[in-house]
Amino acid sequence: MAKVPTGGKWLKASDLKPGDSVKILTEADWEESTYKGEVHNQFVCEVDYKGEKRKLKLTMASCKEIAPVYGEDSKEWIGKMLNLESVKVMAGGGMKYSIFATPIGGVASDEEVPWDK
Repeated sequence: MAKVPTGGKWLKASDLKPGDSVKILTEADWEESTYKGEVHNQFVCEVDYKGEKRKLKLTMASCKEIAPVYGEDSKEWIGKMLNLESVKVMAGGGMKYSIFATPIGGVASDEEVPWDK
């Protein structure tokens, strides 16, 4: 997989307005990050959000929606559109807002995707 450009501005749940969508610009790739001294891996792609390039962390829940519609290889996602929604989730011992991304124009199935294995 190609590397997602380092640096850049992250798209955050607090940035979103109801009905927001993005266009996927790059394939997604695993990126290491450190939060409160712990190393985590996150699945990241670059998107066009209102004419600005932003980095988007794709949650497991989002990937399970996207892969059955757009394909299992994130290269196939380039140029595709995603609906974005700010949702409250339990993470790191507390509730926080996260971005839930779903494909536009497709319906996901209940099939397993590679991240389940």
